[in-house]
This record gives sequence, structure tokens and C-alpha cells, in this order.
Amino acid sequence: MWGPQQARHYLRDRLIAYLLLERMRPGEIVRLDNRHLYPQPDGGYEVRAPDYEFEAIGKQFVLDPLTGAALLAYLPSRPRPADGVHTLILGQGGRPIVSRYPNMLVRQIADCTRSSLSARRPSPPTPSPTPAYGTRQTAATE
Repeated sequence: MWGPQQARHYLRDRLIAYLLLERMRPGEIVRLDNRHLYPQPDGGYEVRAPDYEFEAIGKQFVLDPLTGAALLAYLPSRPRPADGVHTLILGQGGRPIVSRYPNMLVRQIADCTRSSLSARRPSPPTPSPTPAYGTRQTAATE
């Protein structure tokens, strides 16, 4: 299973999973800037993932309240950022996570469920109580 007992950075990883469900791309998730978090009245957040290479502020994302709650839960456990680092989601040593990490996380979660999925066997098809399409019952066949 995947959860708080098995994952050392469960709150960070849970936030990443919710951000992926918000249709954010992994590259946008790793660029989220903690200076661009704007709380919304419904409990959600407006966030931006700047692309400083192109000097762009980045696309605006409005997170739903569930993702906002995951964000609020992550903030107290967020590591102290390294000097000059403003990305929201941090790895070891206060450095930004790499862009492939969200995909690795999803793969890790999926691998945890592999054994339970392989244990399932498809049920055999059940015969239909009605005759197959295209066959006609006549008085001779009844």
C-alpha cells in the first residue's frame, strides 16, 4: 500500500498527485513558485508556474478546495529552501525536485497495486438467456 507509513514524504507526494489530477503537467508542477500562491474564498488556490527562461509569468491554475487542503497540509512540512530557491515543491536539501519525479511517483503508486490487480481473474462470460442475434426460432426448432 502507499500512504503515510510507507512514504517518507507522503504530504509532498500527495500534493503532487492532486496537482496531476488538476491537469498540471509535471514540468509545471516542479516550477510552481511559492511566491505565486493566492488563496481563494472557497478554500482553493490560484497558482502559477513561471517559466523564467522565457521571462513569462506562467499559466494560471485555479486549484479546487481538496487540492488546496493538500497544499496547506504540505506547507508546514516543506523543507527549508536553499538560497534563491522559490519553487513550492522541494526535495532533499531544499532543492527543487526534478521534472521526472511526478511520473516516477505515479509509477511507484501503481506498482504498489500491481499484486492486487494480478490476483484478480476475469470472470468467464455468462451465457445469454436470449438466443444469439440473427438466429430465428421457428415452430420446427421449438
